[in-house]
Amino acid sequence: MQREKGLDIRVKQQLRKPVIFCDLINGGLFCGEQRLHPEMLQRMPEILNYSEEQTEREYRSYERIPDVVYAAGAGEGYLVLMDENQNCTDYAMPLRNMFDTAIAYMQQKKTIEKAHKEAKDLKTGGEYLSGFAKQDRLHPVIFLTFYHGEEPWKGGSSLHDILKFPEGLEDMKQFCPDFRMNLIHAWNVNPENFRTGLRAVFELLPVAADRKGLKDYVKGHTEHFGNLTEEECDLLEVFIGMKKLGKGERETYRNENGGYNMCTALMDIREEGIAAGESALSKLARLMQADGREKEFFECCGNDKKRKKLYKEYGII
Repeated sequence: MQREKGLDIRVKQQLRKPVIFCDLINGGLFCGEQRLHPEMLQRMPEILNYSEEQTEREYRSYERIPDVVYAAGAGEGYLVLMDENQNCTDYAMPLRNMFDTAIAYMQQKKTIEKAHKEAKDLKTGGEYLSGFAKQDRLHPVIFLTFYHGEEPWKGGSSLHDILKFPEGLEDMKQFCPDFRMNLIHAWNVNPENFRTGLRAVFELLPVAADRKGLKDYVKGHTEHFGNLTEEECDLLEVFIGMKKLGKGERETYRNENGGYNMCTALMDIREEGIAAGESALSKLARLMQADGREKEFFECCGNDKKRKKLYKEYGII
């Protein structure tokens, strides 16, 4: 299915909902075990920033903006949860994850260092030089990547996956620290582990690029997709590109049970697609006839590739 512009913003809006974010983690990292609950979450600033002094007058700054950032826990003890969303494979993602995680830790360290400097409470040489006391501790950072593309993830899932060790020195790999991604996508999770509308998203993403495959899957699961909730409609509109399930059009597909029928929406999309195709072909026929290219038109009717090329040539698509 074709997805709209502005997708990144709408994906962020959905995943910043505590219930959805908890479900993504519980279903994607803990196989459905309810380890994280909405009331445990607290929003955090979404800008990661760390600067270090290069010379007396120069600083080097690093800034990253993850898509979602939450603190999870109670009181002073909490861990930091960060999420980056992707709809296409980024082959450098393990490196990006590692870099962002490092910045999150260095930002914490900088805050601790500043507090010690103001309090002037670091006595030993090692503590004073590092700005970090023996008893100081950082909050754990868990970085996850949610890939919602319509094709399987093609990149690596750890730092080692993108490293090449010299021939004869492969045994050195054990001494090179790895960084494993917390990668969540439709091809490495069980949709049944999710309790929100994400379940429907993970069910349909593998077939979303194939309109017939999507239709066949939904047709085979009419009990579910014939009675969707508003939450499911919101998520399917964003992640699958089902515009007809958006707030502006979904009322047309409300059923007698109060839910929404995706099966009927798909039928309407099919009919509109057929009508649009017929309209485009009719327009192409008129334009090519005016140019005296009737023979070429009839040849393209049985050749999809040639027909699409002519559509572009005449500005029809």
